[in-house]
Order: sequence, then C-alpha cells, then structure tokens
Amino acid sequence: MSKTDTSTNRIIIELRWNKRVARWIAAACLLAVAALSATVVLALGGAHIPATAELITAPTIVAFQGQLPSGMPNGAGLFKFAIVNAAGNTSYWSNDGTSVGGSEPAASVSLTVTNGMFNVLLGDTTLSGMTLPLSASAFTAADRNMRVWASFNGSAFKPLPRDQRIASVPFALNAETLDGMDSTSFAPAVHTHSGVDIISGTVAEARIDLLIARDSEIPLLAGAAGFITQTLADARYARISPNPQQIAILKWYPAYANLSNIAITDQLTPVAVAFDGRLIWTANFNSNSISILQLNPPAFAGTWLGFANPHGLAYDGRYLWVANWTGNNVMRVDSGYIVQTVTVGTNPHSVAFDGTNIWVTNYGSSSVSVIKADDGSIVRTVSVAALPQGIAFDGTNMWVVSGDSVSAIRASDGVVVMTSSVGTSPNGIAFDGTNMWVTNLNSNNVSVIRASDGYKVMTPTIDSPSGIAFDGANMWVSNMSSGTVTVVRASDGAIIKVVPVGLSPRGIAFDGVNMWIVNQDSNTVSKR
Repeated sequence: MSKTDTSTNRIIIELRWNKRVARWIAAACLLAVAALSATVVLALGGAHIPATAELITAPTIVAFQGQLPSGMPNGAGLFKFAIVNAAGNTSYWSNDGTSVGGSEPAASVSLTVTNGMFNVLLGDTTLSGMTLPLSASAFTAADRNMRVWASFNGSAFKPLPRDQRIASVPFALNAETLDGMDSTSFAPAVHTHSGVDIISGTVAEARIDLLIARDSEIPLLAGAAGFITQTLADARYARISPNPQQIAILKWYPAYANLSNIAITDQLTPVAVAFDGRLIWTANFNSNSISILQLNPPAFAGTWLGFANPHGLAYDGRYLWVANWTGNNVMRVDSGYIVQTVTVGTNPHSVAFDGTNIWVTNYGSSSVSVIKADDGSIVRTVSVAALPQGIAFDGTNMWVVSGDSVSAIRASDGVVVMTSSVGTSPNGIAFDGTNMWVTNLNSNNVSVIRASDGYKVMTPTIDSPSGIAFDGANMWVSNMSSGTVTVVRASDGAIIKVVPVGLSPRGIAFDGVNMWIVNQDSNTVSKR
C-alpha cells in the first residue's frame, strides 16, 4: 500500500490478492477524493472472463468506503446515501429512493465506524434502510457525486462536509470500445436502412413486422370483412392493432364479430369479473354471491353463496380474492369455497395482485390494505386520498384511483412515489405496458398517464367510462350510460369501434382471446 498525504487531500490506492481464486485473477481499485476534513472512497471490481464466456449479469451493489471528519465518534452510527449531480440539486439514487433534488433520504442504514472509517454495500437490499438496488441508470452522465449524512447517539443527521465525485475504474473505460471501435461508431438502437441496402432474396415470415399481413395470413382476411376499410383504419397496413401479447394466438380484431350474452341464472347485479386461466368469475353484488362461466361454449356453470355484497375480484395464480363491500373484509376462495377471511378497511372496493401481495382499496376508510397472498397476513396499510376505487399494477408500482387523482405506490415498501390529477369521478384503471389508463365517469373521458413519470399523455373522450381492460393492442372501456363498450387504440387513443353489450356495463376482463363484460342492470355477461 502506498500513501501520499498533504494538508488538503489523501489518495489511497489498494491492491488485494485472493488466493482462493488465483486462477481467475481478480483486481479491485479504490479511488478517493477528499477535502480538508472528509475522505470518501468508491470501490469497484472486475474479473477475467474465459474464452467460452457465459452471459454475466452485473450485481446491483457497489462497495463504498468513507472516512468521517475528525471529532465524530467511533462505534455504531446511522448513515444515509444519495447520488447527486455536480450542483447537488438532482438526485439519481438514494438508499431508500426518497431523495429528491439532493434532499436527505427518509430511511437510514446502521453501520459500524472504526478509526473514523465505515464500509457499506450500496444497493444491498438485505440491509435495513437500503431498499433501492443500485443500477446503471444512476450513471448516465459523468457528473455524479456521492452525498452522505451521518448521525450518532440520537443526534440530528448532518451531511459530510463535501459531496465526493465518483470516478471510473480503469478497465471500465474499455466499455466505450468494441473491437477497437469507439462507441460513436456503434449503430443506434433505432435506425433505418435505405432501399439500396436491401438486396434480393426471401425474408422469413418470422422476421416480418407484425403490422404487415404475411402470405400465410392473406386467406384469413376475408374473415375480417369491413375491418380494413372502417373509419380510422391505417391504409398502410393490411391490418391494424395487432396483438403480439395475446396468449398463444395470432389474430387481429374485431374479436367482437363473435357476439354472445350469457345470463347469470337468478343472480343480481354483477359488478366485477375476473379470469383464472380456465374460467370466468363474476361478483354479484345484490345476490351476495360469485358465479363461474365456462369459456367454450360460453355458458353459466354455477354459483357460490356466503359473501357480503362482493364488489372486487382478483386471481393470484391459485386463489380468487373477493372484496366484500359490507363485510369489510376480503375472502380467499379456492374453487368457489371460502378458505380464509381477512379483515380490511371500510367498504373494500377493488383488488389487485403484484406477484407477492394482494392489494385492496378501502373506499370508506381512504386506505389500501396490503395482504400477503400465501398466508393472508396484513403486510401494511397505506393511506390515500378520499374514496379510493380502481387499482392496477405496472410491475413496480401499484396505482390507486382516489379523489380526482391517481397515485403510484411503490409495491416494495408502500411509499407513494407520485400523484397525478385526472378527471371527475375516476374509477377504473388499467396498464398498457407504458401508460396507466384512468376512466373518469363524470368527465366522459379517459386520462392516459405515463407510468414512468406521471405525465398526462392524452385524454380521449369516451361516454360514461367505467371498467377498462387491455388486450395487448387496444383498450376496452365499458360505457355505463349507453350500454356499450368503446375499443380504443392504445398507441394514439383513436376510437376503433363501439360495441353493444347489456345495460350498465361495469367490470371487464380479457381471457387472451375475448373480452368479458358484466352488465349490472341486465344480470348478464357479454363475450366480445
């Protein structure tokens, strides 16, 4: 180890050899820049990759070492971390994801200080208070600095005297080159080719854009008579709104060419519908029951009683979860039979699943209950704006419609990360892979909110919208007042078709081929 000290800075260079992995040759480089009373060191490591390399995923943690100013005690301390820009007014990462504009994070990480030095693995979510992994998105520019706050013996958190610039390790500079070429020579992710670049030959159908009809599909176009020439159809393509996300099918719409209405025998006011991969389930509010329908041929198959004005449904891959409006609970159901009852807030409205937990909006208590799906225990209760209704998951955040807004709640810890205003009396919500679609019943429109930042993308006008579902290409919106469903192209909000259903359509669900809509005043389910 070599050291150089002056009155104003310290440079530390450290090389360690691990005998157990000698044949792999590992090296780590520690760089630090300090000012007057504080030194912070960022450590990164690299390893030799053999000629027959496998795909390697970089860990989302980075070793970090810092030194406290003189006068701060040794022992246990609490620390907070944020990556900011050079000006210190923009946050790119923090230990709990709450830092904004360079502000102090909410949560802290407990560390041990020895001789003024502390060590931590940034992004290690096994540490208490370190809830956000570290990713490459925090380093999209060179002006990145580490900001650290510290607290001892219950004292207030104080930032270290100076943000420390984060530098690269030597071998990381090679990421800018490929076979001797600089990164400026690489083709961009999105690029075009002129006609002179295309030579003669046969292109396999699998490589043809999904928007273009292939030879094997041309004979099937007769089955979509009137679709290609309908209003708003794009004349450049043989078909519009292909649906690459549908389950094991290749088809185009209108799927509503196959119309059917199924009566729910002796059951009143169906308000919600869900698909479990095999059967369709409905919640019948005034009959205190749930019903099942088979898909092919579509038919009523049975009813289970014992519920208390069921209002919301969701399937977690094994169980159906039913929210009971007057029961103030949610029931876990297996093949129609109640296996567990979990008490939640007042008037539970809608249910959604995030892959681990069940989320229930409590209309009467302005809250959301988060329930562990495998045992029914309450994970947390999150307060939201008044009268929460619809709820949907985007893969990271759970979005809740309440008041005249929609809020994104981080699923990992229940923190509200953003709130966007929408229209009047919002109720339904669905995710299209990029945007959240919120139906505004009394505004007669739908607010399309970009999930990444809450920006309002567009507001299509739709009559009395209530329930909403995505088919992989189009949004289907139930229209309460007109007894119809509006099919909206997700890419630009264009109205593709208005389809008749029953009276007062509410909930809507997709089975991978068709949409199922419950009509509360007709006591029927429409398959489209």
